[in-house]
Amino acid sequence: MRAYKTEINPTDKQKHIIHQTIGNCRFIYNFYLAHNKEIYEKEKKFVSGIEFSKWLNNDFIPNNLEYKWIKDVSSKAIKQAIINGEKAFKRFFIGKSKFPRFKKLKREQRKLSRKYESLKKKIKKKEDATRRNISKQIVKVQILHQKLTNIRHNYINQVINEVAKNKPKHITIEDLNVKGMMKNRHLAKAVAKQNFYNFRIKLENKCKISNIELRVVSRFYPSSKTCSCCGYIKKDLKLSDRVYICDDCGFEIDRDLNASINLANAKIYKIA
Repeated sequence: MRAYKTEINPTDKQKHIIHQTIGNCRFIYNFYLAHNKEIYEKEKKFVSGIEFSKWLNNDFIPNNLEYKWIKDVSSKAIKQAIINGEKAFKRFFIGKSKFPRFKKLKREQRKLSRKYESLKKKIKKKEDATRRNISKQIVKVQILHQKLTNIRHNYINQVINEVAKNKPKHITIEDLNVKGMMKNRHLAKAVAKQNFYNFRIKLENKCKISNIELRVVSRFYPSSKTCSCCGYIKKDLKLSDRVYICDDCGFEIDRDLNASINLANAKIYKIA
């Protein structure tokens, strides 16, 4: 019996398709886990791979066209990712393995860093640091970054759809000074992850489609510092103060809830 070792040498276009397929499959696998967890917490029900596939293709994607990129890769690959997720759950149910887990970005980055540092000690030349195992780990980290981006976009869509589903007459938002917030080194990373610009653009589009008036209040409006009960402005309110306590009437309320009430009652605003 002979064994043959074969090395593939894909073109740039083929590499792109391979990476895209891996990324989409990883997203679908994690999406299946998250969807099942959510359904179980609400309805105490397990969603099979076939049920999830039908919901994904007939309900989720048609109503969330920004996710149509899921179908840009082979349907067989997507199907296999769902099957793998279902197998992971079944192994958990019969006690053969732990509850299925998402892959963590930091873990992959640490693995990449260890491999890179280990290789640098043995090889001095910079180009040798791009050996095959390093390249594979880089691809994993890139895919996980894409997965996190997809999860954030999905969360934004879910929040906007949930708000629009209630069919309010109007929605009020604040014109945040995002650039100014990004200059604060303590807030910059957290602010960047929130993706405020993407949220606002999608909210504006959803409001236009649903005929909902979107009101934009000036960034200079003291929504956080104003007491929603008596109107007193607390000028010395700090960012670390998560509970608003009025110095005038003694009213006590969560800081963010207080700001949201003030925005809802704002009389001066622009229509987006």
